[in-house]
Parts: sequence; structure tokens; C-alpha cells
Amino acid sequence: MPQKKEEPRQLSALPSHPLDGAAKEIKGRLRICGCVAYTLELEAADLAHLPRQTWQAPFSCEEGWTVPALTWEGWRLYSLLDLARPLPTARAVAVCAGSYAVWLTLEEAGRALLCDHLNGVPLSREHGAPWRLLVPGGKCYTSVKWVDTLLVSEAMGVSTAEEIARQRLEARRASSLVRAVGRLLYWGLAWSSPFAGERLSQ
Repeated sequence: MPQKKEEPRQLSALPSHPLDGAAKEIKGRLRICGCVAYTLELEAADLAHLPRQTWQAPFSCEEGWTVPALTWEGWRLYSLLDLARPLPTARAVAVCAGSYAVWLTLEEAGRALLCDHLNGVPLSREHGAPWRLLVPGGKCYTSVKWVDTLLVSEAMGVSTAEEIARQRLEARRASSLVRAVGRLLYWGLAWSSPFAGERLSQ
């Protein structure tokens, strides 16, 4: 019997996870569903037998900042999907934290990592525990924190993460415009028109 296709809910924000300050094991459950032979609910112990991978690279954001040389550790995303046996018609996966979703092709999922360690220590809640997506070479918004669902699908969907990221960038650009007497002052990096890529002072 054909399985009913599941779609992520369309909301506009990440889940809320208050910080407790104290370092401790952060538990969670990972749901793998959609265009798969088996719908799974996994805990960290269920992933212990899978081979682990590391990736070291700077972490950059379109908002203009970079953190140098971070070392991420976890599992190939497709290794997790393979536990649920994607159906022959499967072509894509949504990596979700609540309604915040990034869509990847299954080919991209073969390169991406689902991480539980950063710089040799378990992820903190602030950094995305229990699981965080890493897409090597991907944009900042693809690094989904607090991953709770992997939704396998026959086709790519809409990445709500990209929409939210663009809204944030537009809001920051708008707030960087300050009106002064007789002139308009600009701060920050120009993103378009003849000034694209140039830093302006006025």
C-alpha cells in the first residue's frame, strides 16, 4: 500500500530551548519518516554502531562573520537515512527542527553530517544539541540546530530556513539605514547595484 506523503508544517521560527547553564547530556529523539520502508524513532544509543566522520573548516555566515577552524564530528546523513531504507522513488530529504527545514538531495545527504560533537566535546544546547546538521560548503542557514526529523520525499520542497534567513538579512539591511539632516548615511556591506560587495561609510 502506498505510504501517505508527509510534509513539514509551515511555521516561521525555530523551537525554543532555554539554556540551563550546567553541562550535561542532552537527550533527544530523531524521527525518520516519509518515503521510507520503515518509520523510525531513534535515540543516541541507536546510532552508536554507525561509523563516525569529522569535518574541519571555518564557519561563515552571510551576515558577515566567520569563526575559524571548527572541528565537527558525527555521522554521514545518508547513513542514518539508510536505517529506514529510502524507497526507490526517494529523491530528497528535509532536515527539520520543528518547522524550520532545509531540503537536500539524497546526493547532498551523502556529503552532509549530522553532528553531536564540536571541537572534541558534545554539543551544548546553544550550539544545537542533541544534533546539528553540517553541509560542507553550504550556507550558514543550512546548519540546522536541534534536528528532530528527517523527512524523506520524492521531490524537493521549500526550505523554510532560507526564507527565514533572507528575512533576517533584509531586516538587518533596513535597520542599517539611518537618516541624518540633509543626507542619508549607510553602514555595513552593500549587497546590490553598483556598490555590491563594497563597504560604504556614507
